[in-house]
Amino acid sequence: MHSYANWRSNSLVRTAVCLLLSFALTMTMISFSAPAMAAEDEQVTGTETEAESGDVVVMPESKTMQLTQGEETTIDFGAKSPKESTYYFKVAPSKSGYITLSGEGVLGYVELCNKNKKTISKESKADGSFFSAASKYPYQRTVSFGVDKNVVYFIRIDVFSVKWDQEKESHIGALKWTNTAVANQKYGKSRSRAAALRKELTRIGVIKAGNTNAQWFRIRTAKKKISITFNAKINCGTLYMRVYYKSNGTWRSARKKAMRSTDSFKKTCTLKKRTKKTVTYYVKVYPKYKASGVYRLSWK
Repeated sequence: MHSYANWRSNSLVRTAVCLLLSFALTMTMISFSAPAMAAEDEQVTGTETEAESGDVVVMPESKTMQLTQGEETTIDFGAKSPKESTYYFKVAPSKSGYITLSGEGVLGYVELCNKNKKTISKESKADGSFFSAASKYPYQRTVSFGVDKNVVYFIRIDVFSVKWDQEKESHIGALKWTNTAVANQKYGKSRSRAAALRKELTRIGVIKAGNTNAQWFRIRTAKKKISITFNAKINCGTLYMRVYYKSNGTWRSARKKAMRSTDSFKKTCTLKKRTKKTVTYYVKVYPKYKASGVYRLSWK
């Protein structure tokens, strides 16, 4: 009996020890696997959030947001109609030259403002550039402004409409801006300081937003007949090219050509004289009604 009691007691002890070891091993496995599962859940959740936020950018209540240069940004303007609302888009050109706005699904009047959101590109509502990427008119599909590098601007859009997205049940549009450098802009600030314009050389010039100063060029030739070609892409207003020459000690205006924001073709000015005597023509390019953008000038 005594031997059986000892065996029984030892058996119970061994069983208890086995149960304790099994319980400890189970808890250890749980403690190691739980963090890994949690980390896996966090990784999946983070990926979904990033994908959703990268598709469409929601317009802030301030109606002001920054656009990245060269990248098209899809914007959720909200379920409520944005008609007659004003939005500001911050841009910072890295190159002196001009910027061009394009997009999809957004219609409205576009202006360029300084860092304080004060308009510098137009004088009245009628002068604002109407912007519509789907327009049948080429001049309405993009808008261009002359700019300085490393200067903060705001593109202001007085929205007429934004395309309705049935699936998202909201007004969705896209905007993109690019910055084109124009280097070696050689021109004179007055007639006496006019820059020489050589034959068949195309001079690319920029009229910066808010700048009303004229840019002068001179053409010296003995040809009896020359043709001056003038082309421009401006946001609003009118850009003029006027030719002057001196006759018997008096300055005279030979021709004047106007480029408006609605023009999508070049203008040609033909000058004739009777003799082969060398003559100097002075060409003046100047904006009216706060026109801004880029132009090309050449002669042959």
